[in-house]
Amino acid sequence: MINWTDEELESAGIDKSKLKSMVARFKRLSREMHEMGLHVYGQSGTGHLIHSSRPTHSGRKCDADHGSSVAHIGQGFDGGDW
Repeated sequence: MINWTDEELESAGIDKSKLKSMVARFKRLSREMHEMGLHVYGQSGTGHLIHSSRPTHSGRKCDADHGSSVAHIGQGFDGGDW
């Protein structure tokens, strides 16, 4: 589902057909990731796949587990941080 109007997309220079295709691919990938127990962790713009058996932080102090990244998946992911 695309949240922005056609006018907002055009103003930002986003091709709606490319966006729709990308969203569909992300949805397929997110289902596959869920089935495998994986999720995306965004760390300072870098994307990592993390498995549910080894979270990014552990312990009472929420110590970062830098070795929990199953795979690096590129740039453009934001959110958490180590």
